[in-house]
Amino acid sequence: MSLLALRKNWGLLLVILGGFVLNHHITKRLDIIATDDDNIFYNGLTLSTNGMPPVQTSPFFSFWYAALNLFLQDSVQVYYLNWVLISALVGVGFYCLLRSLQINTAVSGWLALFFLFFHLNFPLLPKVSLFALTLMLFGMAAANTFGKTIFQRTLLTALTVLVASYVRPEFYVAFLLLTLLGVFLFFQNRPQSSPKNLLLVLGVAVAMVIVFGFPLGGGRSHIAFGQHFAMNYAIWHPEIPFSPWMHSEVFIQKAFGRQVTSVGDAFGLNPSIFLKHIFTNISNLISNTFYNIKTLFWGSVYDSVHFGGRRYLIGGLLVGTIAMIDFPRSMRQISINFRTSGWFLGVLLLVLAPTFISTVLIFPREHYVVFHCAMYLTLAGLLLDGIEWRSLARLGSFKTPFLVALNTFLLVLFLWPRYQNTTQNAPRPNYDVLHALQNLRISQPITMLGTEPLTYYLYLGSNWNFHYLDQYYPKDFKKFITDKQINCIFVRDKMTKYFKNDAGFADFIRNYDALGYVKKKGVLPSDAIYVSKNLK
Repeated sequence: MSLLALRKNWGLLLVILGGFVLNHHITKRLDIIATDDDNIFYNGLTLSTNGMPPVQTSPFFSFWYAALNLFLQDSVQVYYLNWVLISALVGVGFYCLLRSLQINTAVSGWLALFFLFFHLNFPLLPKVSLFALTLMLFGMAAANTFGKTIFQRTLLTALTVLVASYVRPEFYVAFLLLTLLGVFLFFQNRPQSSPKNLLLVLGVAVAMVIVFGFPLGGGRSHIAFGQHFAMNYAIWHPEIPFSPWMHSEVFIQKAFGRQVTSVGDAFGLNPSIFLKHIFTNISNLISNTFYNIKTLFWGSVYDSVHFGGRRYLIGGLLVGTIAMIDFPRSMRQISINFRTSGWFLGVLLLVLAPTFISTVLIFPREHYVVFHCAMYLTLAGLLLDGIEWRSLARLGSFKTPFLVALNTFLLVLFLWPRYQNTTQNAPRPNYDVLHALQNLRISQPITMLGTEPLTYYLYLGSNWNFHYLDQYYPKDFKKFITDKQINCIFVRDKMTKYFKNDAGFADFIRNYDALGYVKKKGVLPSDAIYVSKNLK
């Protein structure tokens, strides 16, 4: 990197260093967690044998997993590498987007760094949303950089969300909206706009539908509505003894009298309960938005200082910083920034339109809300980039060394406590369970009963079939293991408590050898793995 390029983009170094700290020691402090990504992961691992995944199951994310697996050939390592790359690349994507709007490198770097350590990045599950967001950030940055006119930038952004719709299908709505905007801009500036660009976008869209399918088909929306409506209904009716996520049909039946076939069907069956769901979502979305904005910006600063009275120190520094601002010049520059980038804010609203629909109609889950950070950070970038200072010009030749020293000090203050946190090992119960099961070294088909809802066949092999308590709530232990042909039982404290009044379970624990099982060590001293003697 040349000295000139470094001076223009030194903020990228902040993001790269932040990405290193964020993912440091990850395999010793992050457990393997079951999420909606598991089926996508499995489709990627079996791409060569099972073929193209269904279009509603994020095929492009499966391609990503397949590419990672080509290099590693170990699904546990793929799990961790995917986490590292997405958590880091989304920060680089934010930096590139802000720089494409001519926001200075310092502001772009620090805002991207704030997002890296935001709770909607590293801890967020499932990762499919962050993968889609990363694609869109790089795509929108490329559109802003290489599009010579608003018409071209709009079409390039439309292509970006088209690709993203094969990760998150709802973004096909954004593609349609942006395409309509592109048609409008074409006719508005017909002498200057070439129809070739518009026809190219439409041709790519048709080709992708032919090859991969239509993202909005398949009835996925009403399934998602049912699952998330059940989450609200479970809060309103805590007396229902079922998991809303695993048994959403119970809650749908109670609320609407039967299973719904679409979102419109739900409204028609019970408008009042449907609207209660909508207004609950809007209320939660508003409160979540305020919390996320506060945490993203104020929390990033406040959590960097660890001693008593820090709020007073930070407050004093904030007052001193505000006193150094030249407000008349700043207001003029901020106004210029928003006039220059106003077109992008409009396009970004269209890009995010499906996420607003999802958070209102379905549920404001974090992996829907995370996309809104593109708007938060863009607005913050345009505001901060416009700030003009009163006194920096007086520093003369000392201005650059002063700014380097200041940013270095702030970077150490920001990253050091976070780095210390990453050096600490953390419990990894699911990883330990996998390790214990790997030690069984069984190649025959296994049907196992346990407590953790982990997709074991991803990490142990296709011969594993797993059932867990929350999936069935079995009332009779012996009948359940007979009906499901269970030949491996992982007994942990949760299972012992669940079956504490079940005579069949107690008999099994006492007489497992006579019943045809051998006992193996688990993870904790109270654990035990009972394996059928017929398994080898």
